Order: sequence, then C-alpha cells, then structure tokens
Amino acid sequence: PLDADGLATALSNSAQVAKLDGEDGIAYASGKLGQELLGFHGIEFIIFRDGQNRTIEALRGNETDEAFAGKTVTGKEELIYATAVAGDLRDKCWQMEVSWNEDAPQAHIDRVEELELPYTVNGGEKSYGQNMLLASKAGSTYATWAEVMSTILISSCQNISNEVANVKIGNPYSGDDPNYIESPYSHMSFVDFKDNIISIQNSLYGGRDENGARNENKSIIKYMKDHNYENVTALETSLKEAIAALENCQSQLGSFVGHTTDALVGTAQTKVKALDTQLTLAGNWFATQK
Repeated sequence: PLDADGLATALSNSAQVAKLDGEDGIAYASGKLGQELLGFHGIEFIIFRDGQNRTIEALRGNETDEAFAGKTVTGKEELIYATAVAGDLRDKCWQMEVSWNEDAPQAHIDRVEELELPYTVNGGEKSYGQNMLLASKAGSTYATWAEVMSTILISSCQNISNEVANVKIGNPYSGDDPNYIESPYSHMSFVDFKDNIISIQNSLYGGRDENGARNENKSIIKYMKDHNYENVTALETSLKEAIAALENCQSQLGSFVGHTTDALVGTAQTKVKALDTQLTLAGNWFATQK
C-alpha cells in the first residue's frame, strides 16, 4: 500500500517536486522515491478518493487528506508526482513485455535499453520467454518441460493465489493489519482480486479469453485432461468458485473498505485458499511427468 505520510513529506519538499517536474522526472522518481511511493497505488491516490474520481475542483485546490495535515500541497504538485510515477510504471511494464515477448515494439525495446533495465536471464542473450521456450535444450535454465510447467503453476499461479488469500484478503480480514487494503482509494479491491485470479485462469487455459487469443487446445488444462490428471476437475471447480465468490463480494458489498471482516469475505478467502491448494497439487503432479 501507499505510504501516504511519506508522500505528504515528499510533496511538501519543493525541491523534490521540481525534480519530478524536470526533464528527468521519471528517472528521479524511479531512483529516489522508493517502493512505497512508486507503482499504481500512488497514482490511484491522486485520481480517486472514497471510491470516486477526484474532481477538477479538488485538484485545483490543496490536498485535504489527514496525512497532509499541517502541510500545503497543491493538486498541481500531486499531478506532477503522478505523471512521473506513471512514466516509471510504464517503463517497468515495457521491461516485462520485452523480457517475455520477442515481438515487442522496437520503441519499447529501445526505451528499456536506454534505461539499461535488465531483460535477459542472468544478463545473457536469452530473454525470459526464449529461456522458457527452449526448455531441455542447451542454454536454457530449465532442464525439462515438466520443470517449466511446475514453475508456471507454483512460482507464478500459486504464488498469486497465496498472496490474494493470505495477504491481500487475509491481512485485513484476520485483523492482523486492518489497514492493508488493496486499492483503498478507488474501492476496486474485489475487482483487483478477481483480476489476479483471472490471470491464473489465463495461464491455465491458454491465453486471455478475448479477441480469439485463447487456445485451449494448447493449454495446461488440456494437457492435464489428456494425461489423466486425477484432480483436474477439482482444479477447474476451485478456480470457478474462487472467481464466483469474489464476484459475489463485489455485487453484494461493493467495496472491501468497511467490509473487511464480512462473512462473504471469509467465504472468498476460503475459496481462493482451495484454489491455492489445487495449484500446488497440480504443480507437484507436473514435476513427476517425463
């Protein structure tokens, strides 16, 4: 989550705001702001509040959030910050794109190289995408395709489900950290959680289900069915139930803010935990494949 107190301090520093507004504002943000002020949630704070879009009138005035008490920060200064952070976030998205997609636009590759951002495995010649596609061949860090599948399911998909269940939902629901709320300013937490799970669905079913991009005939689920994985139905069911539970939270509660301990949230956490368990089992099964 955003460090609102840290943001108030940063934007109260006129010299720092001037740096963010300068020609190298994106680079300054990337190198000086720190992780608590970078990424989407700082931008979210600037353009949303209490589940609504910030008004032009509000941005023409001074910030009134309690973290800014005793400090004078204008909407213009907030937008300067948001612009620089958005530029850094764009660059990081391009870095990920270039790391995995051989067909990334040349302009994106040029920008990543200009910033000297790493996008190859261990600084070598292979991108992360190439490294995975060349599994079992010379030069790849993956000895077998089974290792690749296990990595996708455990290091990627299960890592996401675990974070959603035990951190993003779990921290506030359990009371361990009631202020640890995803997207607290836009009130889009349940949508964000669902999108996290949809990314798992995309990985399992052969791509995003839009514009004909998905190919289930070449999917992980298809391989499991073709090779008689005994828990494939349980995996598919747990995925559907996790998504449905989060959709129910969104339709019935609207916002995670103010409803962190609701029973529907507990149900959603249970369903995502069940998915987490099934992903672990599937990953372990793939590790045994020849």
